[in-house]
Amino acid sequence: PASMMNELIHYPAPFVLGIPTDEKESAGVLSTLPSDVTLIDLDVGRVILASEFVNASKSDGEESDEAAAGALRSQVLFLAECLGGAFGAAMYQNSWCSDSPLQLIPNERDALVEQRRSKGNFSEVLAICDEFISELVSGVHPCCLWIEEKHDDEINKRNEPAIIFDENRFFHIKNLRAEGRYLPLVHKSDQTRSDKFSLSLDNFDLIFETLLRTQCLSTYISGGNKESMLFW
Repeated sequence: PASMMNELIHYPAPFVLGIPTDEKESAGVLSTLPSDVTLIDLDVGRVILASEFVNASKSDGEESDEAAAGALRSQVLFLAECLGGAFGAAMYQNSWCSDSPLQLIPNERDALVEQRRSKGNFSEVLAICDEFISELVSGVHPCCLWIEEKHDDEINKRNEPAIIFDENRFFHIKNLRAEGRYLPLVHKSDQTRSDKFSLSLDNFDLIFETLLRTQCLSTYISGGNKESMLFW
């Protein structure tokens, strides 16, 4: 809702927010975005990176700075288009597949549209977001090494552990998942998620590198328990 846009864009956590550009209230919001928010305009294919991402991609020369920022913008736009396609196919299946030979006849289509409208599309969008985030952080904890020191005279004292993250192993797992060749050591009985949102390093290496530098991933790693990581 337009009344909530100003509050949501200042939410102190990662978020994806869709803002219709054809509404008057949207113009004011889009012109006053916080510096840590990335703007993606799918209508014209434009990406304005958050200032912290632009600074993170800086290197020695100006030309390489611009090249790195441009490559990151391209990957962000590609990812946004892929997610937009998933949202569109889930919410407006008949419109998204209008040229399909299996398209429903008008009466059946109208009945299905009415049925989907009565149930609402929020649950489908929420399921896609949940599956995408789960895939994005999949493999994080298996790449963590939990190190905890204990001494004889401090056996009853609580020592803060150190967590070391293996980036190379994380990238390797992501490539295996994108190729459909990754099998976890232990399969959970309730594990029903697919890997259709898996991202390859060939197309999204800069996004992964940016993800590894974010505070939200550090918080996610810190929230893991010792049993989910390698430890001694």
